[in-house]
Amino acid sequence: MSDTSAPHSVFCEVIVGSAAGLHARPAAMVVQAATKLQAVITIQKDNGPLISARSIMSLLTGGIHQGDRITLHAVGESALDDVKVMAELIAKELDEEAQH
Repeated sequence: MSDTSAPHSVFCEVIVGSAAGLHARPAAMVVQAATKLQAVITIQKDNGPLISARSIMSLLTGGIHQGDRITLHAVGESALDDVKVMAELIAKELDEEAQH
C-alpha cells in the first residue's frame, strides 16, 4: 500500500481470492461492504476502466476473475483503513463465506 501526494488517497494491489472472481455473491458482498465504508473506493484491472466498488453492475461486467491482480484506490479521510478492509475482503474466498 502506498500513500499518494494527495491527502487521504491510497492505492493498494490485491489478488482476487474468490473462485468465481467478482461475480454474483462475491460482487454483492463487495458492494455491501463498500457502501458501509466512508471512503470512495474504485477498482481497476490492468489498465482498464475504473469500477466503482459500490456498483454491482460494474463489478459483474468488469471481467475480474480469481487470481487477477487488481488495484484499489480509496479517497477520503478513512481511505487507509477502508482500503485495508476492502483488500482483505477481496483476497478471501467469498463464495464459501456466503454459504456459512
